Amino acid sequence: MNVCIPHLPNGQLAEAYNKIMRETSDQWVLMVESDVLLTNRNFYGIFERAIKNAPEDTGMISCVCNSVNCDWQIDGFESDSISEHLQHSRQRYRKYGDELVDVTDGMLASGFVMLINRDAWKDVPPGGQFGRDNWIHQQMKDNGWRIFVLPGLYVYHLHKRNGPGSMLSEEKTIVELYKEHKK
Repeated sequence: MNVCIPHLPNGQLAEAYNKIMRETSDQWVLMVESDVLLTNRNFYGIFERAIKNAPEDTGMISCVCNSVNCDWQIDGFESDSISEHLQHSRQRYRKYGDELVDVTDGMLASGFVMLINRDAWKDVPPGGQFGRDNWIHQQMKDNGWRIFVLPGLYVYHLHKRNGPGSMLSEEKTIVELYKEHKK
C-alpha cells in the first residue's frame, strides 16, 4: 500500500489523484488530504487489515471524521481540544475495531481519506474536477465496485475550520498535537 498526500499547485486535486495513480504501481493507494490529522497511531495497520478483510469487489475504503459533507463519514464529535479528539478516536476504535461497513449505496464519499484499489480506478474516467471524490465513488459504484467505511478509524479534518465560527485554528491544532505527542 502506497500512502500519498494529493497536491498540485492551484488546487488541481483531480489531476493530483490521477498523477498519483499513474506514478505508483501498488495495488492499493491511500490518499490522505493535507488538512487531515491522523488520530490513531495504527492507521496504517488498520488499513492493511481492511485490505485483507474486504471483499474482492472493494473499490474504495474510507473512515470517519469530525467535519465533512457526507453523512456516513461524519462523526459529529465537536471539541476545541485535540486531546479530546485523540481520546474520541481511541473510544471509536474500541467500539468498532476493524469493522467494515458497506456504504456503496449511501451518500457519495468525501475524499479526505481514500484507500483506492488500482483495479477499480481503471473504471474511473477523467472528469468531476470539482467534486472528484463524489465522481470516483459514483463511477466505482456504476462499474460494480463496492465502497466501505471503517467506523472505528476516526481522523480530525480541518475542513472549513479556519474563519468565523471555526472551532480550532491550524496553529492551535499543531501546538496541541505537539504537546500531546510529548506526553
